[in-house]
Amino acid sequence: MDGMVPHGLRHGHKVWLDEQGHPRVAVEERMGHKLQGVEGTYSHTSPEMELNIARALQQAWEKSLTDEADVAADWRHWKAA
Repeated sequence: MDGMVPHGLRHGHKVWLDEQGHPRVAVEERMGHKLQGVEGTYSHTSPEMELNIARALQQAWEKSLTDEADVAADWRHWKAA
């Protein structure tokens, strides 16, 4: 992937977490950020939040594999025609 850098993967990871609707405190902690102000003082990540993130990312990964297989099958069908 021409032009892809590790920092770009970090941005993509954050977008997935936001799109999946995870609590901000869990997303920011996962990214290594600290929330400021009252939210940072009183919000905490629970084990359930972490498990939900892991489950959602696993599902997104598995879906990407089936989507990729579908594209490859379509390509083979188109190429043979």
